[in-house]
Amino acid sequence: MDATHPAATPSRNITHTAEAHALYDHATHQSRPAVHACRVRRWLHWVHFMDPPIHTDYLMSITAQQLYFILDHEFTLDELRDICNYGMSQGVSGFIYSSDLRDTWDKHEDVITDYLDGFCDDNFDQSMCAYIVEQLTFDDENWTMQELIEYAVLLYVELRANEIVNNVDGNW
Repeated sequence: MDATHPAATPSRNITHTAEAHALYDHATHQSRPAVHACRVRRWLHWVHFMDPPIHTDYLMSITAQQLYFILDHEFTLDELRDICNYGMSQGVSGFIYSSDLRDTWDKHEDVITDYLDGFCDDNFDQSMCAYIVEQLTFDDENWTMQELIEYAVLLYVELRANEIVNNVDGNW
């Protein structure tokens, strides 16, 4: 390395390899948390001027995803898009078991019925209960109240997911 190379000058920010590797845990292949930004800048400067340069494949950027809440459950935009594409029957965490759906209904009954009554009235000129009973009767004449509750909760989440995705991405 010649004397004009930036890594050979005494003003180099990092003086030994241990400081550079302090930013990365080689055993777990993960960045160490809470590293000061100045230290990262110095390390990147050091990596850039190494002779030969080291690979920076393990440098990664972290982006925070916007979370959306439906009935006290959090969803990312990708999860909401999956709900829009495949429906709740794909098995969405927190909405799989009958007991989970019943607990959600008990906690949010007013919100669900108000929203679905408005939606069914605007689109089908009937109440939420009449619409759901009609849908359940297509499959089986002997449906239960638990099935009506499950259908209402799942329909509510699907409609809200569709609404959120359409608001975020107008081309959806």
